[in-house]
Formats: sequence, structure tokens, C-alpha cells
Amino acid sequence: MIHNALEFWNCSSCDSGFGHDLAKFLDSAGMRVFAGVLDELHPGALKLKKDASPNLTVLQLDITNSSQITQAHQYIQSQTGKTGLWALVNNAGVLGYVCDGEILPIKMYKKCLDVNFIGSVEITQAFLPLIRQSKGRLISISSMAGEVPLPGFAGYGASKAALISFNGAIRQELSRWGVKVIIIQPGAFKTNILGSREQWNSAQEDILSGLAQEVMASYGEEYIRSMQQRLVNMSSVSSSDTGPFLEALKHAILSPRPKPFYYPGASAWALPLLYRHSFRNAFLGRLSTASQLTSSLFLVIAERSRFLANFFLMLSTKLSYLKEKANNNQCPSLLYNDITLRSFPLTF
Repeated sequence: MIHNALEFWNCSSCDSGFGHDLAKFLDSAGMRVFAGVLDELHPGALKLKKDASPNLTVLQLDITNSSQITQAHQYIQSQTGKTGLWALVNNAGVLGYVCDGEILPIKMYKKCLDVNFIGSVEITQAFLPLIRQSKGRLISISSMAGEVPLPGFAGYGASKAALISFNGAIRQELSRWGVKVIIIQPGAFKTNILGSREQWNSAQEDILSGLAQEVMASYGEEYIRSMQQRLVNMSSVSSSDTGPFLEALKHAILSPRPKPFYYPGASAWALPLLYRHSFRNAFLGRLSTASQLTSSLFLVIAERSRFLANFFLMLSTKLSYLKEKANNNQCPSLLYNDITLRSFPLTF
């Protein structure tokens, strides 16, 4: 049963995109919302303050800034008291730029990891004591790029894969306290994560100015400049209806039995499904001969075998722990109930 803790939430990155829509959605549902924003003077943040009810508080919160995380935690703790925090929604994210992994500048890899992974881990660690207090839930917004290796998304995909792995581990670790850990992996929706034309031009010039002559000769300036069109194409096929995402998030927050994973949006299921059935290279236009297809199939089988080995090792370790707890007359049911196969992509 959900008690008074239902009133308290924290959402990071609410000045635009999914976060902005989410904060308004939760506020309109009568919930107590603490909405973290990257810049409290941003037009989106100011509009959120203006349109929201008194139940919504906008907080300056750059999740790569440890002092701002500490200040936000202290304020929210003073407001929630013994009730604790029911849900933390890690929504902040950056894409960086879409280009080949070899030529993506290291600073863009670091930016993706700092925001999409390290920042989420730090804010999670800060707020988990409040969530444990209410037996609440941790919700992270990931991406299908974190599950399916996509050309052009090496930096972004790596950061989201790290986030998925982190959440998969702490889902098992935190279950002993009744804390639910949830990942929402949306399909293609129109948000501000793609950036602006000005940001694209700046990233493009960083790439062109930083490449060694040999690398530039291999790729060619024309190819590098064509990358912006990928972002335009992505925007054109993305959905502006964020309703499926908000409904999934509503269920994740309010349901007594939330799912460990949600996939709102049509493309969220399609691409991982194709990848898991070993035809991902053919789908991406990379296979030209039957021998390549056979090699790819065996590679996927080898990958999945490794996942199976890791899974059974984890399960053996977990069951040994549960047996030890049982022998010590400690009820292990909360731990046992949250062992989930979904943390491991076992489907061939």
C-alpha cells in the first residue's frame, strides 16, 4: 500500500523535454513535486514555476555539480521529514553528437558519461536513504541505444549501457529494503536532447579541427559534414506525442507492482527485437554474403552464452546468500522476489 510518501517526488532536468512534461503531469495529478532544473533562469524553468501549483518546487540542480546535489538533498529532506521520498526520477541526459566512434572527441565521451551515468549515480546515492525510508522507487530514463549498439551512438550508447548495468545491479541489492528500481527505455520522441543547429555546428567544427590528417583522409570532410543530416532525419521520424512515455512513467510511479522495464513508443521494442534475433547487421546493411551471416550468428550465440554464464554465476551467488540468510532465521523473501531474468538479455 502507498501511504503519505506518495506526495513526495524528485525529478532531475525539468526545464525542458520529458522532464518538463513530467513535472507538469505529476503536479496536475496533485502530487508534491521537486523539479530539478539545469538553469533556474531558463525560459522553460520560469514557465514551469509560473504554470505550476504550490505543490511544485523548482530547484537549481546540475547533476554534475556535487554541491548543488547536496543543497537539493538538504532542502528536500527538510520538507519530507520522516515520510521520506517516494520516487527519484533520473531524467537528465545529453546526446552529444551523432558520429563515428573513432572521430567523436574525447570531451564528448566525458560529457555523456558525466551526465548520463556518473551524475545519475551520484544523485542516486544521495537520495537513496530517503527512498529507503519510504520503501519507494528509483526510476531512470535510459535509451534503446544502451541495449543495441548503433552506429553513430558510441558515446551516448556506452553511457546508457552503463546506466542500465548499474540499475540492474542495485535492483537486486536494494530489494531487501523493498525499494523498486525501474528503467524506462523510450522509443523515438521529439525532445531537446538532439540539440540545436548552433550546437551541431559547434560540435562539427570541434571534430574537423581535432582530427589527425590520416583520419581526416580516411573519412573525408564531406562525410563528416553529412552527419548533421542524421540528426535532421532522427527529428523527422520522432513522435511529438509524449503520452505513451508519461503513461509508462505514471504506472512506474503509482503501481504497487511496477515493472522493472518499460518500453514506451513503437521503436522502443522493434530495434532491440531485431538485434536480439541476430540479424542486426543485416538490418543495418552490413551483411553481403552468407558466410558473413553465419559468422554473425555464431558471434551472437557466443555473446548470449557469455550472458547465460554470467547469469547462472549471479544466480548461484544469490541463492547461496539466501540460504545463509535462511539458516540465520532471516526472512529472504524481499531479496528472492526481485531476482529478475530481465536484467540479462537472454533471448537469441
